[in-house]
Amino acid sequence: MIEKGLYKPEKPKPLGPPDWRFLISGSIVAGIGSALVVSTFVFGIGKATGIPRLILLFIGIALLVIYFVAKKKAILSKS
Repeated sequence: MIEKGLYKPEKPKPLGPPDWRFLISGSIVAGIGSALVVSTFVFGIGKATGIPRLILLFIGIALLVIYFVAKKKAILSKS
């Protein structure tokens, strides 16, 4: 098929705008994580479990960064 010119590879689909679920889930997880971190340092609640709270906070921040970077790339690719 390639020799006869009949084979045409599929073009990759262009990436669309970032999914709004990244923004919502990132905001929720970052909010929960930051609230738990603040409660640890301000009120002294659960000092032994500080690491999972920081993990939640940084997962939320990572989701927000993914959303905003993908949004910026989508805007730049349109121009």
